[in-house]
Amino acid sequence: MAAKYRLKPFHFISTLDVFQASGSFSSEPITESSSLKADDAVIFDGYTKSKWVSEKMVWTAGRLGLPISVYRPAMISGHSQTGICNTGDLMNRLIKGFIQLGAAPESDMVVNIAPVDFFSKGLIHLSLQRESLGKGFNFINPRPVSMQEFVAAINACGYHIQQVTPPQWQSLLTQNIRKVDGIVSVLTSKEDISKPSYIERSSVNAKRVSCENVLHGLKKSGIDCPKINAEFLKPYLDYYVRVGFLSTPESVSDQLQPLQAG
Repeated sequence: MAAKYRLKPFHFISTLDVFQASGSFSSEPITESSSLKADDAVIFDGYTKSKWVSEKMVWTAGRLGLPISVYRPAMISGHSQTGICNTGDLMNRLIKGFIQLGAAPESDMVVNIAPVDFFSKGLIHLSLQRESLGKGFNFINPRPVSMQEFVAAINACGYHIQQVTPPQWQSLLTQNIRKVDGIVSVLTSKEDISKPSYIERSSVNAKRVSCENVLHGLKKSGIDCPKINAEFLKPYLDYYVRVGFLSTPESVSDQLQPLQAG
């Protein structure tokens, strides 16, 4: 349809996970003009594979003359002001699991999440600029935080999470397999302690990723991605409580027994 009768700009929403690798995410620098590689595509889930193939097709159409732009969001959180979000999303379930266990694994990964209102406003603004055509845009939080900082931000909101070693974390997951959402184990467990977990391979761990096209395109627009801290997380945690997805900090403390991490 974009090429019928007259050429019309085609704007495609991909995912930053098209750059997933068998090792830790962005262990190699990723730019907005980086080419997609097939070598690691075999490890993708179905959603990411479909985005990888679709993005390849879009870039091919661009080389043939179709005006295109590609937008690659990393992990998108809920609305930054209201906290409204899909509690079924992976990151929300993972945060809940950390809080329920009162623990999180030690890791050298970063946590890179950006609010949906930042992404939607930014995408609309960029899509209306002619200079955006022919470019890729990596929609990440330009200020990711370490896992230690992320845990500290949750704790500053009244919850209590202690970081534990990977072996202790595996033990906790095993001990609480019937109590905690299974996705927590899927995202964070390791068959081999020397290899990255699923979440460490995903775009949540986006650290060596360029977003210069986004920053340049949004300059002077007033659209900015907030820093990940307690102020950032509190609207989401409050929303979890309002909809019954999570108990209050006081209730969680009363429910949890001291966990022995083997």
